[in-house]
Amino acid sequence: MRILICSIVDLEQSSNNRLHNIINHLKIHHEVIVVSIADHWKKNQDKHQIFQEDSLKTIRGVKIIHFTEKKISPIFQELFSLLTLPFVIRKFKLQSIDCFINYNSIISGWFLTLYYKKRGIKILFDLADDLVGLIKESPQIPAFLRFFAGIFGKFFVNYNIRNSSIITVTAQSLSKYLKIDKLDKTVIIPNGVDVKHFERVIPNHGLRGSLRLDRNFVVGYVGALREWIDFGPLFLAVKRLIQEGKNMKIVIAGKEGYYQENIALAKDVGLRVNKDIYFLGSCSYNDVPGVMKIFHAGVIPFKNNRITQNSLPLKLFEYGACGISIISTPLQEVRTIASDEILYAEKESEYFDILSQLYNEYQSGAASLSKNYGFIKCYDWSCIGDQYNALINENKQI
Repeated sequence: MRILICSIVDLEQSSNNRLHNIINHLKIHHEVIVVSIADHWKKNQDKHQIFQEDSLKTIRGVKIIHFTEKKISPIFQELFSLLTLPFVIRKFKLQSIDCFINYNSIISGWFLTLYYKKRGIKILFDLADDLVGLIKESPQIPAFLRFFAGIFGKFFVNYNIRNSSIITVTAQSLSKYLKIDKLDKTVIIPNGVDVKHFERVIPNHGLRGSLRLDRNFVVGYVGALREWIDFGPLFLAVKRLIQEGKNMKIVIAGKEGYYQENIALAKDVGLRVNKDIYFLGSCSYNDVPGVMKIFHAGVIPFKNNRITQNSLPLKLFEYGACGISIISTPLQEVRTIASDEILYAEKESEYFDILSQLYNEYQSGAASLSKNYGFIKCYDWSCIGDQYNALINENKQI
């Protein structure tokens, strides 16, 4: 089959994510074409070349087309996609396809849904996030415009929902919030992990040595430092534990978003940068497992709000595949999947109690070096890719 995917993410310039893994599986069975924004600004980011090499390996053999090659803001590329996409369709002969997948796209996804709906093409709308909620909270949109942007966003999302053949969502809670859980065309396709990629890698002993982490209990995080992350309670708890004489360090890998702000937060709390806490900056996907495996506990410190409650963090599965202890904000979907296999903290006192217990187990030698999480086996990307492929193959057209 010939499959066209419209993505709000530039796959060539982004680190490994949900869509990379889905495409990596689909391209085995189908011709896959992706049309997306062009994130020119990411080329100047720290370690961008490493990110790009990771991404290009995953999508090798997939044709990537941008709305435009002009160096303008991704927001404007999306806004003006109504003008650029007709030209793209004609130039690359995209009139004839077997299936259209809209990945988290709003305006561009709306246009292409309208276009292919008229031609009787099967349309799959992949909702990985609460798009309207993200618009209303987006720091890239001026505060005075967010309310109106949310209204427009809701219109486009609802249109895409109504006119898609299949709607895939990452979480049951998200489908209930969007009131699409009762629709026959709604299917839960969760996030996952490449289990082999994370299981087979050994800890990065060179990094552990360079940071002088030996004989220290290491609390870590790998990922974007976006607006939904809140390290405040964790930082305060670790500061108290260090003051009590505990040998404990924090390691944070990631730079996208509020990097400098989180360094400033650590200093304000009283943590010594490059002594109590280390900010590694960007980390390539190939290096992620080795970094995670120097952690004794991996954290998912999401803010607890409407958007995050309907999310399913990739980190849950990546930490789990690495076999380290997991401490997460008590998000609804995380609780549903991981239940009591992991630990939950949101307040400083909760982090303090949990980390005290884990530290004492570590010191006494009672803690297992590697944990075996039962839920991980159900969330391998290979299995999820098979589910996705089955949906596409059910019927070639509406």
